[in-house]
Amino acid sequence: MRILHFAFEKGEMLVWGESLFKKTSVRRGRPSENRPVPHPYSVHPEDLLDDLQALSIEREEQFTKGVSWMPSQAGSPLPSNPILGSLPQSDEPVTLSRFALWVCRLTPEQIVDFCSQIKDKEMLAPGILLGKEFSYLTDLLTFVHSLLIRQRYLPSVRQIVGKTEAFWTPVYLGQDKQRFSFLKNALPSACRAVTTSVKKTTLSPQAPGEILEAWIETMVDFWIRQNSRDKHIRGPATVHDIWLNHLFSENRTLNIDAREGDRLESATQHWHQPIRYAASSPFKLCFRVEEPTKSTKINDKIEVASDSWNVAYMLQAYDDPSLFVSVPDAWNPKGAN
Repeated sequence: MRILHFAFEKGEMLVWGESLFKKTSVRRGRPSENRPVPHPYSVHPEDLLDDLQALSIEREEQFTKGVSWMPSQAGSPLPSNPILGSLPQSDEPVTLSRFALWVCRLTPEQIVDFCSQIKDKEMLAPGILLGKEFSYLTDLLTFVHSLLIRQRYLPSVRQIVGKTEAFWTPVYLGQDKQRFSFLKNALPSACRAVTTSVKKTTLSPQAPGEILEAWIETMVDFWIRQNSRDKHIRGPATVHDIWLNHLFSENRTLNIDAREGDRLESATQHWHQPIRYAASSPFKLCFRVEEPTKSTKINDKIEVASDSWNVAYMLQAYDDPSLFVSVPDAWNPKGAN
């Protein structure tokens, strides 16, 4: 019996697993502060490769050692599901500890294939369960598909270690901002508790929004390139033509000098600026129709309004739709507190 889990790191998806927990005894002595304790029940690469055999995974390239922060007691990790084993018999408190394990980096194409296999499933195969976080992954991919279908993305460019890269970036406007905020708040803790930086001694403080943005950008960029392989911009080899060609090819890196890359990045950011302003706003403008507060009785059965209906202009928060602030209050300097 095994359970598969996943986590996000730097736009990538890491898959790992845990097997049946055996009876453990309390470990004595103080563990090393610099070296994580090996997870005694993590799934080994050979077994994980069998579990993911339909994805054509290359072990040498995609398997690596990682570190996970998880609840532990008496020096032993706690099982994520009672089906794997019971809690250790110890009076020691439960703490968050580091454990070394094997993880598999999935490519965007493998992620798509994997998600098509697990849709609406709790079990990948007999004896191989899926962690509860995979239901969240299904909702997240539905959101990514929605962005792609409605073309909520922009071509962009960035400088990375002296190289200029062309990429596609998602844009969150209107209801998409609200959906993204919901997904950000619902991100399972297990999805950001694994890293391939084995020397890390503390859990990364990266915000859930930053983790999701990086992964969604990776998937959006992949799908657009995957469906645009036959596109090629013909014409004079200007910097913009080179940029457009690399937006639709598998090679992101532009063969241009640093000055041209800086100018292209600056021009692209200036072009994105109006949308960025709208996307970065935490509120949206709305109005509320307010019924009259006073009324006059004509008879015992009929009552009419003696005041007029009012239209109030409000600011509504994207991350909390129940929060409304009137425009006069928002512009009042005394409301700064």
